[in-house]
Amino acid sequence: MNIKMRSERPSDLPAIEALIADAFREAPHASHTEQFIVNALRQAGQLSISLVATEQENIVGHVSVSPVSVSDGSRGWYGNPPGN
Repeated sequence: MNIKMRSERPSDLPAIEALIADAFREAPHASHTEQFIVNALRQAGQLSISLVATEQENIVGHVSVSPVSVSDGSRGWYGNPPGN
């Protein structure tokens, strides 16, 4: 197994969406909208980091983080959107 990590590219978006949807397809806690949440965060410019894992150029994983609000108002916190 030779897995490499890299930043996502625009051409990766369909594969990322399919990967997230497939990952949550059978999950009892899933809303089945996880891929749409990640896409909305991306479109809003709120994915601070978005990486893909590749094996032989195939996307086999995805992770991203986005800023989150904390109830006490403290700043500088990040969360992992659903589907990651």
